[in-house]
Amino acid sequence: MFYSYVMGIDTSIYNLEKDGFIIEPDGNNYKVSFKGDKAGKWEKFICKHLQIDYWNEFLTDNGISFS
Repeated sequence: MFYSYVMGIDTSIYNLEKDGFIIEPDGNNYKVSFKGDKAGKWEKFICKHLQIDYWNEFLTDNGISFS
């Protein structure tokens, strides 16, 4: 599993649940976990929905990926 903590995103993140993403709210932020084969989908979603002045990273099996 890959993991991310997301700030600067709206509730459209819940649309990813239908694709197997696990979304857990944490106040106005989210804890997200997903299988490695979903990394490309995650990156596309973040590029489209992340608010200005925010960034995102996710933990992979052997490192960190920044968006």
